[in-house]
Amino acid sequence: MPVTVFGSLNQDLVTHTVKFPGPGETVQGVSFERHLGGKGFNGAVAVAKLKAPTDRFTVRLLGCLGDDDAVANDFIAYLKANNVSTSLLKKVKNTATGTASIVVQDNYAGENRIIVVPGANAHLHPTPAELERCFNASNHPDLNTSIDNPALPSHADDLAHFVVLQNEIPNPTAIIHTLASSYPNVRIFYNPSPLPARKAGYNQDFLSALHESHYLVVNEHELAGLVKNFHPNPDREPLTLLSNTSNFEPHSDYADLVNLNIKLMTKLRTLLTKPSLIVTLGPAGILYSEEGKFNYAYILAEEVDSDDIVDTTGAGDTFLGAVVTSVYRNETLESAVKFAARASAETIKSRGAAESMPYWKDVEKRGWLL
Repeated sequence: MPVTVFGSLNQDLVTHTVKFPGPGETVQGVSFERHLGGKGFNGAVAVAKLKAPTDRFTVRLLGCLGDDDAVANDFIAYLKANNVSTSLLKKVKNTATGTASIVVQDNYAGENRIIVVPGANAHLHPTPAELERCFNASNHPDLNTSIDNPALPSHADDLAHFVVLQNEIPNPTAIIHTLASSYPNVRIFYNPSPLPARKAGYNQDFLSALHESHYLVVNEHELAGLVKNFHPNPDREPLTLLSNTSNFEPHSDYADLVNLNIKLMTKLRTLLTKPSLIVTLGPAGILYSEEGKFNYAYILAEEVDSDDIVDTTGAGDTFLGAVVTSVYRNETLESAVKFAARASAETIKSRGAAESMPYWKDVEKRGWLL
């Protein structure tokens, strides 16, 4: 059965520079490139590329393209070439495909800044009938006894439905609410990025969607934003911390950052008791807390020589896709996070997002060499 990605498709208009411009400042760029991107597109490609040879699930992307056929057809061709179903894509008349203007600072570990214009993505509003067609099989009566039973992996693979969502589409929380209430066997992976731009966006509807998700994947900035806007005492030290179940300690250069995020994750766990929480900290590593548990584990980041870091644009989407494929294979969350860390480490060595994403065999090879 499928992994369904709800998400955006954007032209990535990428400018490389040696210095980010300040307010009112003009700087000379180094180069300009056009790539296919968007969190939905990137996520679907990541899941498809990171399937193991024995994986039987299909990958499909539900999203909207503009009627600018030269652009839209490039997306469709790339998705088909990477075994992503395009049957759920729609073209919106008199609307351009979404765009993302990305500035990459080449001499500072490929750091980037991104501005997204939604375009056709703003028209993604799946109806109840469309959701029913997509997920009615997830309510098969055998699913309750098979999907979480590792002794029946082939049967679970036939019936399992996974969904991946981000915030580059309108009202993803409504989709999550519908899935949680009407299709309880669907496993929801949610990266709430970009976060709401205004305080009003941090409401009960958003908080409920976070709680209804099964896997919540955020970076350090998103974790801080969620705690700041949802926790009643965001600046107060937590009385107790989640207990540490791992055997790893961060490098001394990153200890303060990791410890800060352990405190933030503790606060988020008091708000969200259900989902598995995964927090990426860039070179400082990864924190994760399993579903419903009041503990955490720390994983070291994969080492990448600074001279090999080219572009971090697709790292987060690669990480999420790798977690999804690993969990679908009934791997432990620890194993999934480690696989995702290796996949992201490969991604940042090349320019672009989808184009730079590795295949399963490339990530496994990296694991053998470590």
